Amino acid sequence: MGAVMLMGYPNLLFGQTTKRISIATGGMGGVWFPLGGGIASLISKYIPGVEAAAEVTSAAVDNCKLVAAEKSDLGL
Repeated sequence: MGAVMLMGYPNLLFGQTTKRISIATGGMGGVWFPLGGGIASLISKYIPGVEAAAEVTSAAVDNCKLVAAEKSDLGL
């Protein structure tokens, strides 16, 4: 998964810029927000130059729309 993500962001391999990644999850009371937070922590810790954050959304349909509109980078 990490290699696939880096293919989409070649400047991370060669440049020093920091890329912020938004992970569309679901409501804070559900399972998807904590899962997205865990994924964001792993991405931020192990992929240099990337800061990821889990974002609260209305869940799956909204996440698809956000990713399609390029307002989020990943959707759960």
